[in-house]
Amino acid sequence: MKNTFDFTVTRDIWKEMSSMERWQYVCYLILRFVKKYYLMLIFAVAAIVTCFFIPQSEQTWSHYYKAFNPKTIVCLFILMVTIRALKNIKFFKIISAAILKKVHSLRALELILVFMPALFALFTTHDVALITFIPFTIVMMDMAGMQKRLPKVIILEVLACTLAGTVSPIGTLQNIYLLDVLKISGIAFLKNSWPIAVAGYGSILIACLIEKKVEIMPVDTGKRKLPKAKTAIYIILFALSVISIFDFVKMPRLYWIVGPIVVVTILILDRNAFKIKYPILVLFLSMFILGANLQSISVISEFLQKIMNWEYFVVIGSSQVLNNTTAIVLLAPFTKNIRVFLLASAVAKFGTPLATTANQMVLSIYPGNETKKTFVIWYLVTEIVFLALLMGVGAMAIYL
Repeated sequence: MKNTFDFTVTRDIWKEMSSMERWQYVCYLILRFVKKYYLMLIFAVAAIVTCFFIPQSEQTWSHYYKAFNPKTIVCLFILMVTIRALKNIKFFKIISAAILKKVHSLRALELILVFMPALFALFTTHDVALITFIPFTIVMMDMAGMQKRLPKVIILEVLACTLAGTVSPIGTLQNIYLLDVLKISGIAFLKNSWPIAVAGYGSILIACLIEKKVEIMPVDTGKRKLPKAKTAIYIILFALSVISIFDFVKMPRLYWIVGPIVVVTILILDRNAFKIKYPILVLFLSMFILGANLQSISVISEFLQKIMNWEYFVVIGSSQVLNNTTAIVLLAPFTKNIRVFLLASAVAKFGTPLATTANQMVLSIYPGNETKKTFVIWYLVTEIVFLALLMGVGAMAIYL
């Protein structure tokens, strides 16, 4: 159905609509919702359906509570809320804009636009960093008169942000899940995946440095100031949210203490910060339940245990088809070697458009101008090449 409703249907407009127009509008809203959140719907349905196939002895509240993984869901929620609060006061853009005023060459501009989001991704997850900085990058390149260079910059920016999961426990959302399920420390990602990080960041740095040193006028982003009190409070809340992931306090679990503090404080200061992407939480919850259900079905459980003899290639291969997060949630409980699993999960974020939801998001955000076709082609090619490069590096780290 084509979009015939390019306006908001208010109560008054609804009253004036005929029965057929109302039906068409409802169908349009349903189709729009399905198109936007199809991945969440698929996993939600799969989670519900598989509930009917697990042994009756395991159809208990404890089974679903364990599958629910409250720590991951709560930590995700408070992180998303605090990051949204920081975005609402333009924290990331104001800090970035202040840095960009000092730029005098295209090479320096590319380095900053690529590695600044990558730095933020280490603390805000790569999805949040990309959503925040890609629109900002598009504006900055346009103001610098370098629109033709935009495809290269965006591609390198996406690759750099995606690498955040190789070194940071909160670089990707599934890392928070792995911390709890695999019972590993925050430093484990860097300790095990550093070869991937060195090869990845090194390749991106070289791609930026080979750019010709073209002089440009400093980008004028205007003067903006951060509200000092709110900024300080939000940074403290963000720090508490990150600390709660590592669970230094066991009884009661730290995230149950930090969660209410974050919620109450943000409710007082900025209720708009709760306008986050709740379907992401539903998606993760569905994945957790689906994974737990599949592990309880003996035939599937035995099959997964067998194929995990080649877990490096299984994790990478399944991520290209199922989505990286899905593969991680499903296969993590069956890992036989944590180092191999972490290396595989780091590499698996690259590749096909299905590998991560970030890939699909980037393709939809990129502006529909004359560089769109060039961007799509080079983006897909670069993702595959990067997957091959990092897959080789990871294999050498494991088998040599």
